[in-house]
Amino acid sequence: MISPSASSTTRPGGESVAARVDSVRTFWADSLEQWGPHLRSGGAISENSVWDFLACVEDANPAYWSHEWAREHAPTGRVTVPPQMLLTHSRFPPGPIGTCAEWEPSYVVNSAPPDPLRGVLDSLCETGLDVYTNAARQETYLAPVHPGDVLATSARIEISPVKTTWLGQGVFVNTNARYRRESDHTVVAESTNSLFVYSSSHLPHATPSRHEERREPLAPEPPRVSPGGRQTSAHFESLAITGISVGQALPPLRLTPTFRDLIRAAQGTRHPVPMHTESAYAQAAGNRDAYFSTLWQAGILGRFVTDWSGPLGELTYLAFSMIDNICAGDEVTVSGTITNITSESASLDLRITNQFGVTTTGTARARLPEHPE
Repeated sequence: MISPSASSTTRPGGESVAARVDSVRTFWADSLEQWGPHLRSGGAISENSVWDFLACVEDANPAYWSHEWAREHAPTGRVTVPPQMLLTHSRFPPGPIGTCAEWEPSYVVNSAPPDPLRGVLDSLCETGLDVYTNAARQETYLAPVHPGDVLATSARIEISPVKTTWLGQGVFVNTNARYRRESDHTVVAESTNSLFVYSSSHLPHATPSRHEERREPLAPEPPRVSPGGRQTSAHFESLAITGISVGQALPPLRLTPTFRDLIRAAQGTRHPVPMHTESAYAQAAGNRDAYFSTLWQAGILGRFVTDWSGPLGELTYLAFSMIDNICAGDEVTVSGTITNITSESASLDLRITNQFGVTTTGTARARLPEHPE
């Protein structure tokens, strides 16, 4: 665990972290804790972007891939976008907090409406809180989304009091968001996201590992055929709500993601930032190594649920908190237990562990058909 130095509570001029954060709250007083304008989240959702996302978590669910399966089985007769892909498609372009591999022409950025979250993060960066990491996310899925849909997002932002974590002092920037489909203004999802924003200047230059393990770069790996998915071909079975019981454990998902998988995840989630691709950058920010992102974890958890339920199962809620990082080479296990059953849905407790212990805890709900397929 990294403890902030004594000097981390004040700037050279004597101004405390709390005072700096208060100045940001004052500056953004007209925008905080109220709903902002709807901002378009890029262009229409393409099938290629969906396939890239599914590939990076090896999710073979035909409800997302197969037009033939969807015409015969899906309620809408169409393939759907994985609901757990919501953040991948709809997140706003990142601001200048840390180096970012993404780029847009200045005229595209300048023609877009101002993004209040980006502005708040920029302001915190100017006060010295220049690095952020995602701590927790909660999503409720209200209506199906299809390739070709254009989404717009309205957000309400809150800044917490100053907190101390193993990364040092900082604040949580919490964003509540609503997502609507632009063609008919249907609200398709709601979410709450929590970023921890802290200062890189008070971390040791060479951050010691939080765990005892090798730190050298991984050797290049040969191409491989993933043992990955459990339902990846031929017949896909779906569970019925009448065929499950409270306390039942879901079949565990075990994987050992490689550095190649890390890069694949950055590409598939449209989030190729150094924290998730470069060991030295991530370690300088206080992390064990470059690590898999929130967006990848959402994908893995969503896959885990529908691997169990089958393609007629529909993920309607997903929430998770990230306790520790998942890095290339980790021995990862995703597990879950049924905690409640209604006439149409099952509630689940979820957990991700690696060789060091629990990395992520979460909950989910899945709607299941009344009768088996």
